[in-house]
Amino acid sequence: LRKSARTTKEPVWLQDYICNSRRRTVLQYPMHNYLTHAGFSVKHQSYLSKITSIREPLSYEEAASDPKWLDAMQKELNALKDNSTWTMVDLPAGKTPIGCK
Repeated sequence: LRKSARTTKEPVWLQDYICNSRRRTVLQYPMHNYLTHAGFSVKHQSYLSKITSIREPLSYEEAASDPKWLDAMQKELNALKDNSTWTMVDLPAGKTPIGCK
């Protein structure tokens, strides 16, 4: 198999949004090879290390194994319920929930 040489980019209508990649990518030029946090205060170093180490899970199983993501999912469901965006109902007997990709 050969890999396509075609350059891919986000659609124009998504340019105003932060879209997280659904694929794991290896950075060709990782920032830590070129930058140092030594010039920042300890407070800023702590902040930078937090925001640069966040990785979004690629599956529900990954998210469900992290307490922080479980908490975030619960808060999201509570907000949807509190705002009457969704109504949670029980699955009827003999029915199967729909899947997703």
